[in-house]
Amino acid sequence: MSTYETPKQIPMTAIASMPGRVRRSAVVTALVLPPAGNFRRNPPLAGILWGVLAGIYLTMQSPLCAATEIDDILAAWDARAESVSSVHLKWTSIVTDLYFPDGPIRCPGEYAFDREGRYRFDLDNLSSDVRDMTRVYVKNSKRVYDGRRSVVLFGRSGRPDNYFPTAFIGEASPSFEGDFRIWPVLLLYQPLDKDHGIFQRSQLRLKDSEVVDGDTRCLVLTAGLLELWVTADEHYLPVRCVQKQSKTSDSASLEARVSYLRDVNESWYPGSWVLLRYGGDGETVIHSSDAIVESVAINETLPEELFQITEFEDGTWISESVNGERTVQIVRDGRPNRRVRRRVYRRQLRVSLQQRTTGASRQTC
Repeated sequence: MSTYETPKQIPMTAIASMPGRVRRSAVVTALVLPPAGNFRRNPPLAGILWGVLAGIYLTMQSPLCAATEIDDILAAWDARAESVSSVHLKWTSIVTDLYFPDGPIRCPGEYAFDREGRYRFDLDNLSSDVRDMTRVYVKNSKRVYDGRRSVVLFGRSGRPDNYFPTAFIGEASPSFEGDFRIWPVLLLYQPLDKDHGIFQRSQLRLKDSEVVDGDTRCLVLTAGLLELWVTADEHYLPVRCVQKQSKTSDSASLEARVSYLRDVNESWYPGSWVLLRYGGDGETVIHSSDAIVESVAINETLPEELFQITEFEDGTWISESVNGERTVQIVRDGRPNRRVRRRVYRRQLRVSLQQRTTGASRQTC
């Protein structure tokens, strides 16, 4: 007589609450264990049972099950977004660029948002344009929106008297949609946001196989040219995101790698990250940014002034649009601002854009 005791069956209610990939294993276990004790008494039953299980397993690998796991991931992301009412991060990046001759530089950054739709993004960085194989360092670039008015400010470069600062004031909220410079923040808190997110729900697809990133098991999602690695647990934290150069190429154009920490309230935040921009061969790194977060505030009340810029330095050209009317003026310390015609502003703006990459002297007013 067999002394085998049938293990207790796994409750189906517990299985339903498990992450998708774990749930598949639990279903197989729940099906196998109860009849396993009958194998010795009825060997033919074993062959029948394993055939049934093989069919069940193949069914679990189908797109329908993959869609179920996508739903798990989206649900986790939605729950995290819902749990966060505000975020305020400050970091410092060490930036190295193939076209910046002065070596690595330290670039401070800041990003904040809240549920009222207010935003702030400050970043000292290199110019996006390359002329004469050179970039320049641009200081005090800022974007803010307080729910009523947006201000986008482009500051001076690191070279003395390089060009005049320019500010754009309007009523629409600035968009950070897919902004590579803050991918690590957007990936965690706003991956699906309609104004600032990186992905659209309908685009996300789950690859069949798991991968390992260091010591971390990951699932891989794709969306167009983007490939995203998330932790294979209930948090689904984005740890790596790669943008390919084209649909027909596996070579990377952009890559972000993120490491996470928890604050005193056990809320996740990106503690550090590395951003890489590749050349046309997909291997040569032409730009890298290695960031460490220095301060974080999650779910705290953020002051109104954080989302406003009310003071501008001498020589700033301000283009303001209110109720469809645009005015241009130049800030002058100790004197009233000078109004200028729009054609003069457009001409000087073109000169300014050239000066940002050539180092010519700025217009004085």
